[in-house]
Amino acid sequence: MLFRIVFIRALSLAAFTLFASAVSAAPITYIESIDGDLPDGAPLTTLTLDGGINTVSGTASATDFTTSDFDSFAFTIPAGLQVTSAKVISPEKTGASNAIDWTLSVDNVPVEVVALPTPGAYVFTSAPLSAGTYDLVMNQFGFDSFPVTADYSFIFNVTTAPEPASLSLLALASAALLRRRP
Repeated sequence: MLFRIVFIRALSLAAFTLFASAVSAAPITYIESIDGDLPDGAPLTTLTLDGGINTVSGTASATDFTTSDFDSFAFTIPAGLQVTSAKVISPEKTGASNAIDWTLSVDNVPVEVVALPTPGAYVFTSAPLSAGTYDLVMNQFGFDSFPVTADYSFIFNVTTAPEPASLSLLALASAALLRRRP
C-alpha cells in the first residue's frame, strides 16, 4: 500500500513537470515603435520566443504604390519549447484597408498564409509549432485607396514541449497503476 501511495505521488509529480507550461526565462514583448522598425524583407529581425505569452506589435502602412512600410520578422522557438497557439489581431486601421497577409514559412517552405482582416483577428491553423526558426513575411495590403495603415499584434503562447520518451513512460506507469491485482 505504501508503495502504491509513493508511486502515485511520483507519477503526479512527473505529470505536473511534464505538462507545466512555466519556463524560467521571460517571454518577449516587442513593440515596433519602441524596439525598432521591422523590415519589409531580408535580413529579417529574428526574435527568440520563450515560455509564456510572447507579443510582437507594430503598424504597417502604404502611402502609394511605391511607398510602403510592410513589417516582416523571424522568430525562433528554442529546443524543448513549442508554440501551442498563435493569433494576430488588428484592433485599429486608418484609410480603406480591409486585410493584411503574411506567409509563415520554415526553411523557405510555406507553412500557412496568415490572412488578417482589418480590423479583426486570425488564429493560426498550423499550431502547434515545434522548435525551429520561422519567417513571417508580409505579402500585401488589401485596400481601396491610399493612404492606409493598420496596427497589428501577434500573440504566441509558448509552452514546454512534452518529450516522447517521457510520454511513453507516463503512459506505461499509468497502465501499471490502473491494472488491478486479483
